[in-house]
Amino acid sequence: MTGDSIFEADLGRTAANFAPETPLTFLAWAAQVYPDKTAVVHGQKRFTYREFDQRCRRLASALQRRGIAVGDTVAVMSPNAPAMLEDAIEVGRRANPRGAREAGRGHRTGTAGTQAVAMACA
Repeated sequence: MTGDSIFEADLGRTAANFAPETPLTFLAWAAQVYPDKTAVVHGQKRFTYREFDQRCRRLASALQRRGIAVGDTVAVMSPNAPAMLEDAIEVGRRANPRGAREAGRGHRTGTAGTQAVAMACA
């Protein structure tokens, strides 16, 4: 029904009527609307959306202080744990996840254009 609806007529995408949803925009929204709701559950650990947002922002800030910029690639060595989520979501970077199995097989980060390596423990 594209073009036939009065709600779609002459409405090209603009900043006023279209904004793509990303993990970053969702997290910022959820932290504002549902700050005390549980966002992450890992075993006995629980993080609210507010806590999860703060953890992601701290990680992004730490990378920025080390010269990692928007668009840079960060290789991540992490178990399947909350730290991996934070690495994947943190602001404006491309995470290049590398699990322990890949590291054991000799996978290299150089071919991914990696500017930094983040190591996380469970």
